[in-house]
Amino acid sequence: MSIISREAELKYPEGVPGMNPTPLRAGYVDGADREPTDAEVEAAAKACYEHYWADLMDDDTMRWPDDTSVIAQEIFRHIALVTLQAARAKAMEDHQ
Repeated sequence: MSIISREAELKYPEGVPGMNPTPLRAGYVDGADREPTDAEVEAAAKACYEHYWADLMDDDTMRWPDDTSVIAQEIFRHIALVTLQAARAKAMEDHQ
């Protein structure tokens, strides 16, 4: 059973009156198994950037500073995408 399947069972247990947990669990697992959205990747990339260069990030808008190169932005987006994919893959692994 995967980490996500176990979480789905805990979040949507059997025996709750008026609730069929099966479709809720399936939706929970499907949501965890999907590809990250562009918005999630962008937010994660900016969070990585902010962690390393917090004093350069525009705190009000979370925009990339004007002097951030396109290459640097793409590197952080790639790091974010790989990180999000690794986290989701781990959550979907079967554990005995």
